[in-house]
Amino acid sequence: MNPRVLNMLSQTNILEKQQKKLHKFIEDMPAYVIQNGKAKNKTQTLNNMLFKNRDIYVSRHNRYASYPAHAHTFLEMNYILQGTATETLNGKKIELKEGDLLLLDVGASHSIDTLSENDILINILFKEQVISINLLNDPRRSNSILYDFLIDRSLGVDSTLKNNFLLFKRKPGHEISDVLDKIIEEYYLKRDFSNSIIKSYLQVLLVELVRNYPLNTDDRPTKSQILITKILKTNFRKL
Repeated sequence: MNPRVLNMLSQTNILEKQQKKLHKFIEDMPAYVIQNGKAKNKTQTLNNMLFKNRDIYVSRHNRYASYPAHAHTFLEMNYILQGTATETLNGKKIELKEGDLLLLDVGASHSIDTLSENDILINILFKEQVISINLLNDPRRSNSILYDFLIDRSLGVDSTLKNNFLLFKRKPGHEISDVLDKIIEEYYLKRDFSNSIIKSYLQVLLVELVRNYPLNTDDRPTKSQILITKILKTNFRKL
């Protein structure tokens, strides 16, 4: 990790100072989002704020207070850059250690226990439209837990009917962590063409996850899954 970026991520911000003093969560969303009428309008306002002039939003999770249960209308990755974190999903506690990556589906509700000073949890938010259809079309990648997750997202499968998250525990080797570090560095250093580079790194990250986390069974994509990827690829070329 770039030392300059790591130093930025380690700094205590204003909200964290308040949370540390009061020992309670301080809302981190702007007032105009919180006060914006109907829930649907709030969602649209939040999306416009997060993804304005960018396709992927990256942030460091605030420390010193627990974060209440919440859900989003976009995909979310929680990456433990440093330290540990404890999240609750579907009533189940999940312990995350340094190098672990948690992928949350649209609508997945989760809460996060209090992070300490040395814990750095990075949020990476993106919409499913950012995912390259070529990733779903490659049959060699189909024997993967991530493939099933992404194809369900493209098919519009209700995430409440299946697992709405995937946990990727850190494995020997640094390919995945290296790509995540590159995404974080590009985002915070704000260099030219960073948005395009981050999108490319996200595709690399997904392929690395597919390659390194295969299914434990002999499951293969169904005929309907194969058909939908062909349809999606055809429509994608027409855009």
